[in-house]
Amino acid sequence: MKQPNSHITQSNNRNVSIEGDNYGIIVTGDGNTIYFSPQRTLQMRAPVSDFVGRENEIVDLINAIRNGSGAAICGIKGMGGVGKTELALKVAHELKKDFPAQLRVDLQGTSDHPTSPETALGFVIRAFYKDEIKLPNSQEELTQLYLQTLGDKPVLLLLDNAHRPEQVRPFLPPSNCALLITSRHPIKLPGLTHLDLETLPPDKARELFNAIKSGVAPDIADEICKLCGYLPLAIRAAATLLDVEIDLDAADYLNELRDERKRLKEIERVNDEDLSVTASFNLSYARLNKEQQRVFRNLSAFPASFDAAAAEAICEDEKHQSLSELLKRSLVNYNPDAKRYRLHDLVRLYAKDKSAEDESYAAQMRFAKYYLFLAGKADAEFQGSDHAVQLAAIKRFDSERDNIFAGQRWTETQMLLNHEAAQICEQYGGYFLYLLDLRIVPSDQIPILAAAVKAAKKIGDHQHEGNRLSNLGNAYLKLGEITKAITCYDQALLISRKIGI
Repeated sequence: MKQPNSHITQSNNRNVSIEGDNYGIIVTGDGNTIYFSPQRTLQMRAPVSDFVGRENEIVDLINAIRNGSGAAICGIKGMGGVGKTELALKVAHELKKDFPAQLRVDLQGTSDHPTSPETALGFVIRAFYKDEIKLPNSQEELTQLYLQTLGDKPVLLLLDNAHRPEQVRPFLPPSNCALLITSRHPIKLPGLTHLDLETLPPDKARELFNAIKSGVAPDIADEICKLCGYLPLAIRAAATLLDVEIDLDAADYLNELRDERKRLKEIERVNDEDLSVTASFNLSYARLNKEQQRVFRNLSAFPASFDAAAAEAICEDEKHQSLSELLKRSLVNYNPDAKRYRLHDLVRLYAKDKSAEDESYAAQMRFAKYYLFLAGKADAEFQGSDHAVQLAAIKRFDSERDNIFAGQRWTETQMLLNHEAAQICEQYGGYFLYLLDLRIVPSDQIPILAAAVKAAKKIGDHQHEGNRLSNLGNAYLKLGEITKAITCYDQALLISRKIGI
C-alpha cells in the first residue's frame, strides 16, 4: 500500500474487506488510497466497574453532547483524584451508539513536558489508518488534515489531562463529532460546556467504599470516607488497603486515620502508584513556580475557608496573585457567592507536609495574629451604636469563627515554648470578650479563658491573670458551677490584693 504524502482532498463511503476487517476508504489528492477502521482501532476502555454517583453530571454532559447544534465540546475541571477521567469514560461509554469511534489522548498536562498539539494531532490522525502515513510538519496543516480525517464520521475524542487552551484549540472538531476535555486548569474554548467536578457526596462515597470493601460497619465506613475528604482516589486507596490486608481491622485503621500527622501516609499504605493521593498532588505541585509553591505551603495554616485578604496577609501574597494561580490549577476551591477559598483537607495535609518547620511556624504565627486582630476589630465595631455596623461585625465574626479559634488553639500549644505565642494566647482570652460572650456558649468559652489564665501566668502578667480568672469565673457561673466560679473569683482577688489594685 502506498503511503500518502499530501492532504486528504476527497473521501467516499465505500468499504472493503482486508484480512477479515472492514475498512472505510479515503482517496487523497494525489491518488493514494488509505484505509481506516474506527471499529477496530478507536475504542476507549470502559470506566471502572465500581463507578458510582455523578448521575446529574452524566445527564448534563450527555444532554450537552446530544442536543448541541454544532460540534459538542465539554470540559471537566477538578482537583487531582476527584475522578475526572472516569467520569469522561463513563459518558463516552454511554454514548457508544452515538459515537462508535472513540479515542482518548493523554495530554500529560501535569508533567514537565505536556504533549504538544502537533504530537497529539498526529496520534489522532494515525489512529484512523491501517498503515503509517507521512504527516505534514506545521500545526496548521496537521489541523487541516485532522479535520479532513474526521470528515463526516461520528467520532468522540477525549483529551485527557489538558494543560492550557492552546493545547486543545487545534482539536475543535467537525459538527458531527464530540470533544471531551479533562483538566486541573480552566480551559476556555468557543461553545464549551463547563463542569467543575466536586468530591463525592457522603452517601455516594460510602457506596464507592462498599463496592471495593464490603462488610465494614456503616459508621466506620462513613468516618473513613469523611477523613478521606470524600475524594474518590483516597477512598479507593483506603478501601483497597482494607480489602487486600485481610488482617487489618477497619476500626484500628480508622484510629490511625484520625491522626492528621499520619493520615496521608496511612492512605498511601496500599502501595499502588495508581492509587497514590500524594503522587497525584505531586504532579500539580511540581508545575508551580517557587513563589506559588511557597504560598501553597503557607495555605496549610487555614483549617477552614478564608478570604483573599487573609491569604494576602498570612501567606504574604501580594494582591493574592499566587492564590489565583492555585485556584486555576484546582489546588484551591472557591465559593463565588461567599467569595471565600478553601483547601481540600488532604490537600492541606499535603501542603503542611511540604512545609519546613520554621516556615510553617512563621505562617502559623501570622495566622494567629491576624485572626486575633480581626476578632478584636469586630468586637470593637460591635460595641458601637450603629446597628448595621453591629450586625456586620457579628456576621464577620461568625464567618471567621473556625479560623479565630484555630489561631487560639495553636498559641495554646506553643505558649510554653514561645513568649510571643503566650502573649497572643493571653490576648485571645480578653481581646473580644463581648462577641465571645454573645456568640460562644459558656462551655466553649472555658477552655479559651483557662488557656489565657495559664498564658498570663507564663509571661508574668499578674493583672491580666486576675482579669482572665474573673472572666473564667463568670463562665462557670453561667453554667451553674458555683464552686468553680468562687474558686476563680478568690484567686483573682488574691492577685488583685498582691499587686495592689
